[in-house]
Amino acid sequence: MTELNRIQFRTYYHGTDDSKVESILKEGLKANTPGAGEWDIDDDNPEPGHPRGVYFATTIEGARKYGPAVFAADLPDSADWKWSENGEVLGHDLPPYFLRQVE
Repeated sequence: MTELNRIQFRTYYHGTDDSKVESILKEGLKANTPGAGEWDIDDDNPEPGHPRGVYFATTIEGARKYGPAVFAADLPDSADWKWSENGEVLGHDLPPYFLRQVE
């Protein structure tokens, strides 16, 4: 794959349950949703490989593993990306106008 420069974008996909579609369309994706079952052990000692953030897959197929409703977002490589064992993790909220529902 060709490397992108800092101002170029690529498409990322977020899979979720159908029950969350309305909320995502209204509020976007939240990097830290209180009470949603965080992967972190606590604020001072996060579980390695599972940072707080919005999780994305690089393919639609990868996103489908997390739910039948799939959203796409075109995001830059220069965004606030976190390292994760389970995909790409954006370290901040993503407003609904950045998202489009593809499935």
